[in-house]
Amino acid sequence: MDLVRPERLSERPTRLVATWAAPEREGEPDRRSRVTFDIRPHADIVKLTVTHEGLGDEDELRAVSSGWPAVLSDLKSLIETGSPLPQEPWLVPGH
Repeated sequence: MDLVRPERLSERPTRLVATWAAPEREGEPDRRSRVTFDIRPHADIVKLTVTHEGLGDEDELRAVSSGWPAVLSDLKSLIETGSPLPQEPWLVPGH
């Protein structure tokens, strides 16, 4: 899925909401899903919550259920070490 356009639903620096659609569905507003990124302090750390809503079917749910953890694992490695994971986690078979 490609990012279509961010919505006006943001609260800097703690929340960003964006709508998503497959390129072939860009002109169909009812086929878009919505991703919310919330960043909040949690004790001595920062908590990032990603919520993906409005998915069209079980296939889309399966795709994001493996896609987001892979992307967030790569982001965590980048933040902690300065380098992304040695291979793209979303390309690992079975994930």
